[in-house]
Amino acid sequence: MATAVWPIELPQKFLQEGFGEMRTPNVINSGMEIGAPQTRPRSTWQGLAYTGNMRITIAQKIIFENFYQFTTLSGTQVFEFPDPYVSNAIIEVKFDAETPPPITLWGGEYFTLSMKLILQPYT
Repeated sequence: MATAVWPIELPQKFLQEGFGEMRTPNVINSGMEIGAPQTRPRSTWQGLAYTGNMRITIAQKIIFENFYQFTTLSGTQVFEFPDPYVSNAIIEVKFDAETPPPITLWGGEYFTLSMKLILQPYT
């Protein structure tokens, strides 16, 4: 199956206000029968998450909802997204499974789409 692509009809960049990145947790704590718990890396890949907002119209809201529900199967599939730092570059991301993207009314016919995207390891 081909990787899905972020719809061209939707904004291609996050708004500057509210944009951020953070490392995802990458440690495992193992309790021991005797002694202190052991802490080790979960994997060699240290994940990265991008958070941000986009201003969208009613029409774009419908496009996003279809993309999220049907194309990414409620956020479970990887998709190509414009790199937030490098122009004309593409990264592979997945929606954060713990927090489906909320959409809130911004004003008039505009909404704010808030997302947390998890960068996928390069293969």
